[in-house]
Amino acid sequence: MNKLRRDCLGVCWLFLLVGVGAVWAQSSTRTPEFLIADFERADYGNWSATGDAFGAAPARGALPGQQAVSGFLGKGLVNTFLNKDRSTGTLTSPSFTIERRYINFLIGGGRHPGKTCINLILADGRIVHTSTGPNNERLQKATWDVSEFIGQTVTLQIVDSEKESWGHISIDHIHQSRTPWAANSQKPWVNMPLIDFTLSIKITGNYLNLPVDDSMQRCFMTLKQAQDKPVTGFTISLAEKEPVFWASIDVRDYKGQTLTYVIDQIIKDHPALKMIHQTDTIPLLDSLYNRPYRPQFHYSPRVGWVNDPNGLLYYNGVYHFFYQYNAYGMKWSNMRWGYTTSTDLVHWTEYGIAFELPPGLLAFSGGGVVDWKNTTGLQKGKHPPLLLYVTVPDNGQFLVYSVDGGTDWIVYDKNPVTTIMNRDPKVFWYPASPKGFAVTSEPGGHWVMTLFSGNYNGTFHFSTSTNGLDWTPHTTNVFPGHNECPDMFEMAVEGNPSDKKWVFLSGAGNHKRGDCAKYSVGTFDGVTFTPVQDSIRIDSGKGSYSTQVFSDAPNGRKIFMSWFSRLFGSVGLPGMPSNAQFRVPWELTLYQEPGGLYRLRRWPVRELDILRGKKHHWQDVSVSPETPLKTDIEKRELDIDVTIRPGRSGSFSFHLAGLEIQYDCNTRTLKGFEKTVELRPINGELPFRILVDRTSVELFAHNGAVAMSGFWPTDYEKEVLTVISTQGTHRITTLDVHEMKSIWEEAVSDSQ
Repeated sequence: MNKLRRDCLGVCWLFLLVGVGAVWAQSSTRTPEFLIADFERADYGNWSATGDAFGAAPARGALPGQQAVSGFLGKGLVNTFLNKDRSTGTLTSPSFTIERRYINFLIGGGRHPGKTCINLILADGRIVHTSTGPNNERLQKATWDVSEFIGQTVTLQIVDSEKESWGHISIDHIHQSRTPWAANSQKPWVNMPLIDFTLSIKITGNYLNLPVDDSMQRCFMTLKQAQDKPVTGFTISLAEKEPVFWASIDVRDYKGQTLTYVIDQIIKDHPALKMIHQTDTIPLLDSLYNRPYRPQFHYSPRVGWVNDPNGLLYYNGVYHFFYQYNAYGMKWSNMRWGYTTSTDLVHWTEYGIAFELPPGLLAFSGGGVVDWKNTTGLQKGKHPPLLLYVTVPDNGQFLVYSVDGGTDWIVYDKNPVTTIMNRDPKVFWYPASPKGFAVTSEPGGHWVMTLFSGNYNGTFHFSTSTNGLDWTPHTTNVFPGHNECPDMFEMAVEGNPSDKKWVFLSGAGNHKRGDCAKYSVGTFDGVTFTPVQDSIRIDSGKGSYSTQVFSDAPNGRKIFMSWFSRLFGSVGLPGMPSNAQFRVPWELTLYQEPGGLYRLRRWPVRELDILRGKKHHWQDVSVSPETPLKTDIEKRELDIDVTIRPGRSGSFSFHLAGLEIQYDCNTRTLKGFEKTVELRPINGELPFRILVDRTSVELFAHNGAVAMSGFWPTDYEKEVLTVISTQGTHRITTLDVHEMKSIWEEAVSDSQ
């Protein structure tokens, strides 16, 4: 009996131990994280703060004057956007022990290595990990691999020592974990200490070339003349191996001089330091324009990131086209104005960065105009001043101008011309003064500047000036659904030149929905715009974000440029050293529908026809589910004219290099790019023009009454053009397909 009891007791203990082990294992599996800080308390707890950047408690989202902050967890986070970036300080954690392989956290705010960052510090004071913000108010996941420090005592320090643009940092939900949050976990730098690197070089070539790889850690680089006079400064991710692309700084103006480049906080003996070199030509220039995903008849810069079109103006036979540009990476950063020109709106000569502002200042979006009457008094010779109005964050609106027809651009020495802290200035000449407006010089006209308020509720401000230098604020207009990059111009209605209306454009609506650039038609008295109808989307597709029309175009033409928007976190396409492009130039005209609604007609500029090459023709072709039309064309760049008589029911589709655009005969709607637009046949027919390039499709119907376009990388495994019917029989009246020549064949770059 005692033996039986002992045996039972042993079995019970065995089951108990197994059960406890299973529970411990489940608990360990369920709790792989150790929370360090989630900033949900009413204060910072036992974290210690210095300076004034962190305030008395964690923030609850965006702070006054800040764009919307997103991506954080819960309600609280660290956010140092106090006093609009002017505050500085540190926030240091209590000591803790590394017990997991990874430290994960969320990070947002400014990209200033060593200045807006979070550091991991060992007990001996060495910084072994550091991460800076992404120049984005949306917090992103980040991961440090801390496996070699397990068991060591460390501290975290959040740093904000930057007072210029994006001089703030956001941090949330720091925790230790067995699994990484981010796709690429950062290795420690304990065996690769950070240094400030300085090297003086004699300039013998035309270009100083820097190896770029955006997946690497960012550092800050400054190029200086003698007496520490800055030439330029920027953040850059220097490649450790084969660069994704070469960032080439034009140093021709400094030949024979000695320049010094300084790199802050770079890994000692970084491989890139041996790769930086000078050349007389831009590296790999011939191959840059024929990569598999390089647009062949849409403009894109050689390398880097682009967004908003800026400063569009025409003068003396030349179209001057500027745009938001990062020449040192394929992500939004280092905002300058890129610059290219054309005499035919088709072939473009690229000049890189148009001008440099004083150190520490960024050039955000703005507009350009010709000062024909020399109201500014800046004219020095035969050319009227060409004026560029530029938003400089936290400084107001700057003027940059040219007095030699656009060869050289000068930063006005009395900037800012207005300290109104809004952005995206677009300036135009209003030819007649409104009642009650005092004009002291130039009777019969004045300049108008429209600015976006930045609050994303559709608020725009109007100011006036008689000399383009001194500005008087006037009215505030609210246009629901409109945001960013305003433009305004007057147009006569097709067939009725006496009926003139003003058109107000804006660049952005709801980006996530693709419901972006819009226009309103109305009246303007010189200080106030009054819509006469609801606003309308410029493009029924997706991704038509910022837009602008060339000022001073010949014969009153309204020539429109638009960025093929990709989300700001988008990655580059395989083999591409630049990440985005622009639509082909469109010509806008205004017409009135029978019901009285005013609408813009949008059509590719006629100059594009010079690129049409080999032609393929079909006529009177029936398309049914059993008999699709396969063109078997190999070239990926096409200009297509097609007219279709749709059946009474069913649907047909264009299959364009993997993209489907479908017409539903029952609902009389066209669907593409996840969007749908009404499209009714006229006299039983649907005429289309479709532009297909390697990374985009632009469709126009009824001579531009409908436009639907979007970013679309070609699928090289799919036919470039097939017309199919999913139901019903439809007749192709005519189909002309023109193979398009490359705009790069004749212009590697005249700027060489």
